[in-house]
Amino acid sequence: MSEVILLSDTLSHGEIGNSRYMAPYVIASQLENAGFDARVIDYFTRIDDFFNYIESFLTEKILMIGISTTFLMPPASKAHVGRESSFCKFLWLSSEDELQRWFAQLRALLNKFNPNAKIVLGGTKAVNADFDKNVYGIVDFINIGAADLSLIDFVTALKKGARPEFIITERGTNILDNRTQAAKKHCPETNYLRKYAIQPNESLPIEISRGCVFNCRFCSFDRTSSARKDEQTLSAEFRRNYENYGTTVYHFCDDCFNDARSKVESVCNVILKLPFKIEWISYARVDLSIRAPETLEMMIESGAKGLYFGVESLNSVVAKNAGKGVPSEMVKEFLIDFRRKYSDRCLLQASLIAGLPGETTESFLDTGKWMLENASIDFLCLGPLTLAPYVEKLDKLMVDYSEYIRRPEAFGFTKVSFEPYYWEHATMNSDQAKYLAQQLFTQWRKKNNTFLRSIWLYPLMRSLGYSWEDIVLMSRDPSVTSRWYSEVPTKFRNYINKYHADLQSLNRQSKSSNGILHTV
Repeated sequence: MSEVILLSDTLSHGEIGNSRYMAPYVIASQLENAGFDARVIDYFTRIDDFFNYIESFLTEKILMIGISTTFLMPPASKAHVGRESSFCKFLWLSSEDELQRWFAQLRALLNKFNPNAKIVLGGTKAVNADFDKNVYGIVDFINIGAADLSLIDFVTALKKGARPEFIITERGTNILDNRTQAAKKHCPETNYLRKYAIQPNESLPIEISRGCVFNCRFCSFDRTSSARKDEQTLSAEFRRNYENYGTTVYHFCDDCFNDARSKVESVCNVILKLPFKIEWISYARVDLSIRAPETLEMMIESGAKGLYFGVESLNSVVAKNAGKGVPSEMVKEFLIDFRRKYSDRCLLQASLIAGLPGETTESFLDTGKWMLENASIDFLCLGPLTLAPYVEKLDKLMVDYSEYIRRPEAFGFTKVSFEPYYWEHATMNSDQAKYLAQQLFTQWRKKNNTFLRSIWLYPLMRSLGYSWEDIVLMSRDPSVTSRWYSEVPTKFRNYINKYHADLQSLNRQSKSSNGILHTV
């Protein structure tokens, strides 16, 4: 019987969405290992009559409903490049009233079964709840940072009727205290259970490592160190997923897959020793690929079908000051060379950030002009530089704030505010950055009007039954775009409808068999 229910969805690509998001399944695995019954309901915003649906999962044993915020955003944001900041006020609903009513209805439903059950927000946008108590006042706790360990302590306390450990911010928000657990950096095993309704041959996310050994100034994720998953565990996960579900396509959850030659060799060797072939997508760095081109060969040979490189700027000085140290001419040469060598085997995505300190309108336009005139990449991700509100009490305890927000003056920012959102430095401000990003995005889409816009959709397309050849057409051939728009959304809707039906059916079976379906 469900003690913890985790809700997740990926709205960053609107109607189609991505494949499943890793974090809820890592958390659920750790909770299961600790003896709790944890369920994940994915694509929850797409369920018609959601509250009737989730009620079938609830019993008096429910302790917590967690909501993963990382890929939630208001519908109005879907049509625009570069939201004003990652501080998306209303997440997946477009008005304050809508979201207030939604939380109130969820609270009322929980009260029917267990008035002491808690609502917890996690993920990268969970901190939103600390800045708008009117909207998120019904939320009991937020979790910042990795939750797979802290939630075990939290749910254990709830089950015992004890007071969980938490920190209260100046605004009165309860934040789960995971400082002790955060120090135990690790990359745990994830077990996809039958009750998660994994579909036959479904593509899945898998953690390779946690954290990034680099220190890009604009980044607010876990930086300067990385914890790798050991080879035996990784191999066992690949084999188990294949044996149980036929999975051969993965989204590698790794902040920088090629951060060390030894890691690339280790993981690729694990993959190449498997009795079946896999395909995968992940983040990588340009400078390391230039420095050790043989590692790129290993990655392609092991099944890399999509790589995302954070270019950020083709102004060498700007990029270096932001933490990207390769001269722009070498980056350009690398991108062109990659396309020439590997375009028949791997898709390439690059990102740009408008508004990095030192970036001028002219230099950003030069970067955009080069990207438009040189057919070097399949996908372009771009947006304005975004800064999140700084909470000193949480700094380096549960949040690794970007250097730009931790020490804005040291990087030339003369103004940073969030009510309203605005920043400014010597060469640009947030309004100019947003305009430039929108302008380049419009030009890019006009020239590259293809159906797919990101490598992150690759695993989902494979889950829907599309081949590499189909996905290449989706990514590179504008002449067939209308076909995919008329076909893929229907396939996706049917796919998630079947998943939701299977999930509910397995839940009923579990109830009738007193939870025997915990194992595969």
